[in-house]
This record gives sequence, C-alpha cells and structure tokens, in this order.
Amino acid sequence: MENLEVIELSNNGKIKAEYVKNIIHYVCRAALQEAELNGAPNNVTSGIEVVKKHLRQYSAAYTKNSGVKVVTYDDSLLKYCFNQHNEIPGYICYWLYQFYGGLFGSPMKYSERHYDVYNQLQKEYVHHRRWCKLNDKNDEIMRRKWRRKLCKLYRSGKYNTMFELHNTSFLDNIPKNESFSKIV
Repeated sequence: MENLEVIELSNNGKIKAEYVKNIIHYVCRAALQEAELNGAPNNVTSGIEVVKKHLRQYSAAYTKNSGVKVVTYDDSLLKYCFNQHNEIPGYICYWLYQFYGGLFGSPMKYSERHYDVYNQLQKEYVHHRRWCKLNDKNDEIMRRKWRRKLCKLYRSGKYNTMFELHNTSFLDNIPKNESFSKIV
C-alpha cells in the first residue's frame, strides 16, 4: 500500500457507497470480537470503544511508515457508520484492514452480516446523537437567558460603569496624574 495514489485516496477520499455496508458490518464484527475478548459478548458498545482505542494506538504507531492519516480522538466510528451520509473516510478503512485484516480479511469484501450488533450500535448512536442535540438546545436556551439578564442590567443603568470598563485595559482606567507609588 505504499503507492502514492492509494495513500492520497486513503487520506482524503471516501469509501464508495457500494462498499459502505460491508465496512459497517466489518466494524460490527470487530466490536463483537473485542466484546467477546473482554468477556462481555452482550456489551458491544464497550467493544466499539476498544476498537477505537486500538485503531488510535495502532495508527499513531505506524503512520510514519505508511503516510496515512492518523485516527484521532475526534473520529467517531459510530458517527461514520450510522450517520446516514454513507461517508466513511478512507483512512478508517485502511487502519481497519491493517489491524484486523488477518482476522476477518478485507473490509471491502466482507460478506457476513451481524444485524443484532448493527441494531445495538445504531441505537447507541441515536441515543448519543439525541443527547448531544438536547445539550446544544439547553446551551442555546441558557445563552439567551444570560443575554436577557445582561441586557436588563445594562438598561437599568445600575451597572453602567462596569459595562464601560469591560474589554478595556487596566492601565487605561487609572488616571495619568496618579502613580503606582500612591496606590501602594
């Protein structure tokens, strides 16, 4: 895989739509494998976390040799697999093949289906996505409340001096005729 075109495709490309389902079920199989190795075959959400950890560590260790982008903490396998955009980055597929290729073969040609694991991981992604949306909504509501409260304070005139001093330098607020010796 040292071919420059393959490396460029792995770094910047997306997987073709015809291979996406194969790769998703490959990830499901990897999560099931890791869950079984941890002694909890019913807990595939912990298995997917282990898969992400392995991919991060393995890609960080071998990225200099291959030139392919590293899997980071910002990369979410659940998001890539279940966000309905069918856009899995090429480097995710590359590192999946490099790490799990000996066990399951190529992710592009993976033909087994794991619908029970698929459904569990999809439910986990939907739950996480709804939780994130709810938090974003609550943050927006809090920002509006604080803005209203600040506007009320400003209109009241009670705290006008504080608003005038906001975003100004401390030394600009000290009169020029006073020195630091008088203050201390």
